[in-house]
Amino acid sequence: MFVSNNVCKRTSRIAGCRFSVHPMSDDFVNVILSALDEVDTSKVWLETDDVSTCVRGKIAHVFDVTEAIFTYAAKTGHHVAFSGTYSIGCPGDTDGDVYMAEDDRKLNTPTDINQYAACDFALYPLGSDSYMDQIMEQIEAAKQRGLTVEGIHYATKLKGAAAHIFTTLENAFAETQEHNAHVVMTASISANSPSHQKEAGHE
Repeated sequence: MFVSNNVCKRTSRIAGCRFSVHPMSDDFVNVILSALDEVDTSKVWLETDDVSTCVRGKIAHVFDVTEAIFTYAAKTGHHVAFSGTYSIGCPGDTDGDVYMAEDDRKLNTPTDINQYAACDFALYPLGSDSYMDQIMEQIEAAKQRGLTVEGIHYATKLKGAAAHIFTTLENAFAETQEHNAHVVMTASISANSPSHQKEAGHE
Protein backbone atom coordinates (compact mmCIF):
# COMPACT_ATOMS: atom_id res chain seq x y z
CA MET A 1 0.00 0.00 0.00
CA PHE A 2 1.37 3.43 -0.98
CA VAL A 3 1.33 6.01 1.81
CA SER A 4 1.50 9.67 0.78
CA ASN A 5 4.34 11.56 2.43
CA ASN A 6 3.05 15.06 3.15
CA VAL A 7 6.46 16.22 4.36
CA CYS A 8 8.02 15.59 0.96
CA LYS A 9 5.43 17.86 -0.65
CA ARG A 10 6.71 20.82 1.38
CA THR A 11 9.83 21.84 -0.52
CA SER A 12 11.15 25.38 -0.16
CA ARG A 13 13.98 27.07 -2.04
CA ILE A 14 16.03 27.63 1.07
CA ALA A 15 19.66 26.64 0.53
CA GLY A 16 21.96 25.09 3.06
CA CYS A 17 25.43 23.79 3.72
CA ARG A 18 26.65 21.29 6.28
CA PHE A 19 30.37 21.81 6.76
CA SER A 20 33.38 21.27 8.97
CA VAL A 21 36.55 23.35 9.28
CA HIS A 22 39.77 21.65 10.33
CA PRO A 23 42.76 23.86 11.26
CA MET A 24 45.93 21.75 11.41
CA SER A 25 47.09 23.33 14.65
CA ASP A 26 47.23 22.54 18.37
CA ASP A 27 45.36 25.82 18.74
CA PHE A 28 42.52 24.66 16.49
CA VAL A 29 39.75 25.64 18.92
CA ASN A 30 40.93 29.25 19.06
CA VAL A 31 41.36 29.38 15.26
CA ILE A 32 37.78 28.22 14.71
CA LEU A 33 36.23 30.39 17.41
CA SER A 34 38.17 33.48 16.28
CA ALA A 35 36.96 32.97 12.72
CA LEU A 36 33.37 32.61 13.90
CA ASP A 37 33.69 35.80 15.95
CA GLU A 38 34.64 37.74 12.80
CA VAL A 39 31.69 36.47 10.76
CA ASP A 40 28.25 38.08 10.77
CA THR A 41 25.72 35.24 10.68
CA SER A 42 22.63 37.36 11.34
CA LYS A 43 21.10 36.61 7.91
CA VAL A 44 21.30 32.82 8.19
CA TRP A 45 20.02 30.00 10.38
CA LEU A 46 23.04 28.34 11.97
CA GLU A 47 23.44 25.31 14.21
CA THR A 48 26.60 23.52 15.35
CA ASP A 49 26.81 20.04 16.84
CA ASP A 50 29.71 17.80 17.87
CA VAL A 51 30.52 16.87 14.25
CA SER A 52 29.68 19.77 11.95
CA THR A 53 27.90 23.09 11.42
CA CYS A 54 24.77 23.64 9.34
CA VAL A 55 24.00 27.04 7.83
CA ARG A 56 20.74 27.78 5.96
CA GLY A 57 19.17 30.72 4.16
CA LYS A 58 19.42 32.44 0.79
CA ILE A 59 22.12 31.14 -1.54
CA ALA A 60 24.07 34.40 -1.36
CA HIS A 61 24.22 34.37 2.43
CA VAL A 62 25.03 30.66 2.75
CA PHE A 63 28.08 31.15 0.53
CA ASP A 64 28.94 34.47 2.17
CA VAL A 65 29.11 32.86 5.61
CA THR A 66 30.95 29.68 4.56
CA GLU A 67 33.51 31.65 2.55
CA ALA A 68 34.12 34.07 5.41
CA ILE A 69 34.58 31.32 8.01
CA PHE A 70 37.08 29.50 5.78
CA THR A 71 38.97 32.65 4.81
CA TYR A 72 39.26 34.06 8.32
CA ALA A 73 40.51 30.70 9.58
CA ALA A 74 43.01 30.45 6.72
CA LYS A 75 44.41 33.97 7.20
CA THR A 76 46.00 32.74 10.45
CA GLY A 77 48.58 31.01 8.26
CA HIS A 78 47.72 27.56 9.58
CA HIS A 79 46.90 24.77 7.16
CA VAL A 80 43.09 24.79 7.08
CA ALA A 81 40.76 22.30 5.42
CA PHE A 82 37.06 22.92 4.74
CA SER A 83 34.62 20.18 3.79
CA GLY A 84 31.04 21.09 2.93
CA THR A 85 27.89 19.77 1.27
CA TYR A 86 25.60 22.41 -0.25
CA SER A 87 21.99 21.53 -1.05
CA ILE A 88 18.78 23.10 -2.26
CA GLY A 89 15.36 21.60 -2.95
CA CYS A 90 15.56 18.70 -0.53
CA PRO A 91 12.00 17.44 0.13
CA GLY A 92 10.70 18.65 3.47
CA ASP A 93 13.53 21.20 3.79
CA THR A 94 11.75 24.07 5.53
CA ASP A 95 13.49 24.79 8.88
CA GLY A 96 14.71 28.38 8.91
CA ASP A 97 12.44 29.58 6.10
CA VAL A 98 12.07 32.91 7.90
CA TYR A 99 15.59 33.81 6.70
CA MET A 100 14.36 33.82 3.10
CA ALA A 101 12.89 37.25 3.86
CA GLU A 102 16.38 38.77 4.20
CA ASP A 103 17.64 41.14 1.48
CA ASP A 104 20.50 40.10 -0.83
CA ARG A 105 23.23 42.35 0.60
CA LYS A 106 26.15 40.23 1.77
CA LEU A 107 27.63 41.04 5.17
CA ASN A 108 31.01 39.34 5.15
CA THR A 109 32.74 38.54 1.89
CA PRO A 110 36.42 39.26 2.73
CA THR A 111 37.55 40.38 -0.73
CA ASP A 112 40.57 42.20 0.72
CA ILE A 113 42.23 38.92 1.78
CA ASN A 114 44.42 37.44 -0.97
CA GLN A 115 44.33 33.76 -0.07
CA TYR A 116 45.44 30.95 -2.37
CA ALA A 117 43.42 27.74 -2.09
CA ALA A 118 42.77 24.44 -3.81
CA CYS A 119 39.33 22.87 -4.06
CA ASP A 120 37.88 19.54 -5.13
CA PHE A 121 34.22 20.01 -6.03
CA ALA A 122 31.47 17.87 -7.47
CA LEU A 123 28.10 19.11 -8.75
CA TYR A 124 24.99 16.92 -8.75
CA PRO A 125 21.88 18.16 -10.64
CA LEU A 126 19.63 15.41 -9.28
CA GLY A 127 17.09 13.92 -11.64
CA SER A 128 18.40 15.71 -14.73
CA ASP A 129 18.99 13.85 -18.00
CA SER A 130 21.41 16.59 -19.10
CA TYR A 131 23.48 16.61 -15.93
CA MET A 132 26.83 16.16 -17.71
CA ASP A 133 26.16 19.15 -19.98
CA GLN A 134 25.34 21.28 -16.95
CA ILE A 135 28.47 20.15 -15.11
CA MET A 136 30.72 20.82 -18.11
CA GLU A 137 29.19 24.27 -18.50
CA GLN A 138 30.25 25.16 -14.96
CA ILE A 139 33.74 23.71 -15.45
CA GLU A 140 34.19 25.93 -18.51
CA ALA A 141 32.97 28.91 -16.48
CA ALA A 142 35.68 28.16 -13.88
CA LYS A 143 38.33 28.24 -16.60
CA GLN A 144 37.01 31.58 -17.87
CA ARG A 145 37.38 32.97 -14.34
CA GLY A 146 41.11 32.31 -14.52
CA LEU A 147 41.26 29.36 -12.16
CA THR A 148 43.48 26.36 -12.82
CA VAL A 149 41.09 23.50 -13.56
CA GLU A 150 42.05 19.82 -13.47
CA GLY A 151 39.92 16.74 -14.00
CA ILE A 152 40.36 14.18 -11.22
CA HIS A 153 38.49 11.01 -10.25
CA TYR A 154 35.00 11.80 -8.89
CA ALA A 155 35.53 15.58 -8.77
CA THR A 156 37.05 18.63 -10.46
CA LYS A 157 40.03 20.40 -8.91
CA LEU A 158 40.16 24.20 -8.82
CA LYS A 159 43.28 26.16 -7.89
CA GLY A 160 43.60 29.91 -7.40
CA ALA A 161 42.37 32.74 -5.22
CA ALA A 162 39.93 31.54 -2.56
CA ALA A 163 37.58 34.41 -3.43
CA HIS A 164 37.45 33.27 -7.07
CA ILE A 165 36.90 29.66 -6.03
CA PHE A 166 33.94 30.56 -3.82
CA THR A 167 32.50 32.80 -6.56
CA THR A 168 32.77 29.89 -8.98
CA LEU A 169 31.10 27.52 -6.52
CA GLU A 170 28.29 29.96 -5.78
CA ASN A 171 27.64 30.67 -9.46
CA ALA A 172 27.70 26.97 -10.36
CA PHE A 173 25.25 26.15 -7.58
CA ALA A 174 22.95 29.12 -8.25
CA GLU A 175 22.79 28.64 -12.01
CA THR A 176 22.28 24.89 -11.82
CA GLN A 177 19.42 25.17 -9.32
CA GLU A 178 17.54 27.43 -11.75
CA HIS A 179 17.01 24.39 -13.99
CA ASN A 180 16.78 21.60 -11.40
CA ALA A 181 14.48 21.12 -8.44
CA HIS A 182 17.13 19.44 -6.27
CA VAL A 183 20.85 20.21 -6.49
CA VAL A 184 23.70 19.00 -4.30
CA MET A 185 27.31 20.17 -4.47
CA THR A 186 30.28 18.99 -2.43
CA ALA A 187 33.45 21.03 -1.88
CA SER A 188 36.69 20.20 -0.11
CA ILE A 189 38.94 23.25 0.14
CA SER A 190 42.49 23.57 1.46
CA ALA A 191 44.63 26.62 2.24
CA ASN A 192 48.23 26.96 3.41
CA SER A 193 48.91 23.32 2.57
CA PRO A 194 52.53 22.25 3.16
CA SER A 195 52.46 20.37 -0.15
CA HIS A 196 51.54 23.56 -2.04
CA GLN A 197 54.22 25.54 -0.21
CA LYS A 198 56.76 22.88 -1.16
CA GLU A 199 55.68 23.03 -4.82
CA ALA A 200 55.82 26.84 -4.80
CA GLY A 201 59.36 26.70 -3.43
CA HIS A 202 60.47 24.74 -6.47
CA GLU A 203 58.88 27.07 -9.03
